[in-house]
Amino acid sequence: MAQQDFLASHHIVNGVYPVADAFATSVTTDYVSLANYRKATWIIHTGVATGGTANGVITVLAASDAAATGAGAVAFRYRRCASSTTVDTWSALTEVASTGLVMTVGSNQMYEVEVTAADVEGADPGNPFVALKVTEDTNDPVVAGIICILSDPRYGNQVPVSAIA
Repeated sequence: MAQQDFLASHHIVNGVYPVADAFATSVTTDYVSLANYRKATWIIHTGVATGGTANGVITVLAASDAAATGAGAVAFRYRRCASSTTVDTWSALTEVASTGLVMTVGSNQMYEVEVTAADVEGADPGNPFVALKVTEDTNDPVVAGIICILSDPRYGNQVPVSAIA
């Protein structure tokens, strides 16, 4: 059986480089286009929160272009892994309304947030660009980073097609 090249079927985009106080007030990833991919998945990985009370509100935004024209929130799905207690046990995939998800208070969390192109088109027609936004709820600096994985490309390619712009 031939090995599958991960990047032949996935495109990885940096969302937020790992940094201290990653969610200071608010952070939004680059908008990525779902024109050539059927699904966007963001992985949020947090480290130790200074006071152990860090949290935020996650929303997914859809827009007509990479400049966020007409941006509005859309529903999404998520899972969480409390990596401080069980480093590989994830919650069930859960639907979230467009109003967003309040993150669990504390350190060392991982979140998987996902939307499909069909979800976005059904909720916000004509807006194929999506971004993830985290708004700090409690001011407690936390080291964190976000990556976006675009998957299920509409057209197979050895080199992933750019999704920014």
